[in-house]
Amino acid sequence: MMPEQLSHSLGTPITTDSSDYAEILHELKCRLGRLEGKRVHDVGCGTGGALIAFKTLGMNASGSEPGIEGKLAAAKLGLNIANVGGERALQNHSGRFDAVVSLNVLGGSVNRKKRLEILDAAREKTDLQVHSLFNDSLGDRRDFLAEGWRTTFTPLAEIKTVVVIERIKPNKNQTEREVV
Repeated sequence: MMPEQLSHSLGTPITTDSSDYAEILHELKCRLGRLEGKRVHDVGCGTGGALIAFKTLGMNASGSEPGIEGKLAAAKLGLNIANVGGERALQNHSGRFDAVVSLNVLGGSVNRKKRLEILDAAREKTDLQVHSLFNDSLGDRRDFLAEGWRTTFTPLAEIKTVVVIERIKPNKNQTEREVV
């Protein structure tokens, strides 16, 4: 399916250049290189718009959404997403992901405890996380920090921030314990 043939359940056209997905795709391309065949999971995928963009690029994309309305809308687009939220979003998937992403999920109505649970669950499944958040819902930036991980906050268009969390990989002269 070509991007121009795709449409969201609300009738909004979906392309891989959509500003909602472009920021995430940019970070994924910078860190993963070629995206085709890469395994990605969208936590809080809503109606599946980002999943369609990822699949259009040849990625092996899966998603989870706690809201039944999102799952039903995604099903109309031919997407089968898990109807779970929080840290359980990643438990039903075997193996590891090349990346775990979220768009405007970890802020707003998500309390701090739930945010930390999601971030911890993702750390067990991937070495790369990319989250897009509205600045007013970013909350405590320390929530995104963990030993052995590098976190980068990139402001976008004065209203959003992209948070990239990547595992620090030791070089050949270091042991895993020496990485800080």
